[in-house]
Amino acid sequence: EDEKPTPLRSRPGPAGVGKTRLAVELARQMTAAGWWCELVADGREADAIFALRALTSRRALLVVDDADTRVGLRALLAALAQGAGARVRVLLLSRSAGKWWG
Repeated sequence: EDEKPTPLRSRPGPAGVGKTRLAVELARQMTAAGWWCELVADGREADAIFALRALTSRRALLVVDDADTRVGLRALLAALAQGAGARVRVLLLSRSAGKWWG
């Protein structure tokens, strides 16, 4: 909830260890605390932050599951880096922290 944290976090892990379940629980708790939480649909990465801001200006969490397979992830990260994502946090879930992350 800190206003100046790193806006991006990555949680890699093997399939089936509970990354998605953990993210769902985090989103439930953050929603109860007044945040807007959304799962970013595959193919919607490029406009996710702009679509979110068209709905709300509240603090928000965007969760990207299978981030290591998302073609449009670069556009989402660019929008976040350019400040379009003020008060937005992004959680990337992936099976690896390989070359796609670097």
